[in-house]
Amino acid sequence: MALINTQLNLNQSCRKLFPKEKTPKFGAKGKDKRSYTTNWINNNIEIVHKGDKENYIKLPKLRLVRIILHRSIPDEWKMKHATVKETASGKFFISLTFDAPDTKAETRREFGIIEAFDYSMPNLIVSASGENDITAEDIHWYPISRRG
Repeated sequence: MALINTQLNLNQSCRKLFPKEKTPKFGAKGKDKRSYTTNWINNNIEIVHKGDKENYIKLPKLRLVRIILHRSIPDEWKMKHATVKETASGKFFISLTFDAPDTKAETRREFGIIEAFDYSMPNLIVSASGENDITAEDIHWYPISRRG
């Protein structure tokens, strides 16, 4: 799947570039991205929990790789794909993409008093009611000490 994803990315970039009749710009030496993306098919990517603090991820063509899981993942979320990236320092990071079910957020339409503000040259900010005006005396400036 990693090779298929690379081919799809190339096809997508060519479709965007060639209708505009532009020539491709190749990356400079040393600016290559050391990453690959693989799709989730038939549980080929799986997060394995061993104990409270030990978490592993099973990737295709690899064994279990120990990970630091930053947050718990709800059971109703479905994994879509994983992207493995290597930084210049040699550390690896995995980005997991999930398909979360739509949740409808509650909308509240309760408003208190709505206030309108406008810019004024002598008073800085003027409110429509006149009660919430901000003048230059309301702003306090603090000196920043710079150590050289």
